[in-house]
Amino acid sequence: MKNDTPLVAEGSLPEDGSGCTVGIQELLDHESVCVATASGDVLLCNLNTHQLECVGSVASGISVMSWSPDQELVLLATGQQTLIMVTKEFEPIMEQQIHQDDFGESKFITVGWGRKETQFHGSGGRQAAFQLQMHESALPWDDHRPQVTWRGDGAFFAMSVVCPETGPQAV
Repeated sequence: MKNDTPLVAEGSLPEDGSGCTVGIQELLDHESVCVATASGDVLLCNLNTHQLECVGSVASGISVMSWSPDQELVLLATGQQTLIMVTKEFEPIMEQQIHQDDFGESKFITVGWGRKETQFHGSGGRQAAFQLQMHESALPWDDHRPQVTWRGDGAFFAMSVVCPETGPQAV
């Protein structure tokens, strides 16, 4: 089956070509496709009627959209470095800053992976550590956007982000 819905013609993306999508997910229960745009719109395109509906909008934009494996929850990382979790009906559950200064129950934690203290560099250790510090990104393909992964049952997720204060620290 092929469905062609021009987001530019529908007014969801700018005509000058500057807009982009940051996530696309087929939703079997809704018989639709969910699309998130960098400008902040979350759109549902019905596969039967080809009708496009804006189900939500984030003023600061969206950098990542990630659905849980069971398609019950969706995470949105915003341009203001917040994480928004909503249900499959797009009802808000939680909104939290991605980068936090405090610590405690229900707070994100950093496991320290990638810090110099936790890395083994082998015989070329000093040179490898120096090379890492000289690069803006930890890896050539790193786009500094948050990366999300879900546990198979959708009960937990993990997010990898670049800290704005310390920059990339992973090897």
